[in-house]
Amino acid sequence: MKLEKIESVFEHLLFSSRWLMAPVYLGLVFSLVLMLVKFGKQMWLLVSTITTASSQDLIVGVLTLVDVSLIMNLLIIIIFSGHENFVSKMDDLHDHTDRPDWMGQIGFTDLK
Repeated sequence: MKLEKIESVFEHLLFSSRWLMAPVYLGLVFSLVLMLVKFGKQMWLLVSTITTASSQDLIVGVLTLVDVSLIMNLLIIIIFSGHENFVSKMDDLHDHTDRPDWMGQIGFTDLK
């Protein structure tokens, strides 16, 4: 009986440890802000040098904007699906009109 109690406490501890990921997801949200600043800086650079920039510089600048955008989208997917799959369901958001269709449907194998 005592071994079952130890096993139960251990399993509850393991299950509760999932909340250690919550600050990581919060850090990723902060990194979205940093990426937004980077996007704004690159956009400003493109706009301010549009008359003097070569076509090659313009292409590289636009591709940088695309890169930042794709990375930000990837971070959103990681934050939402990671939190929903490993930490806690976002039950309050199920009826929200802006809730992405894929939320709650991406499993661990889809994340890999």
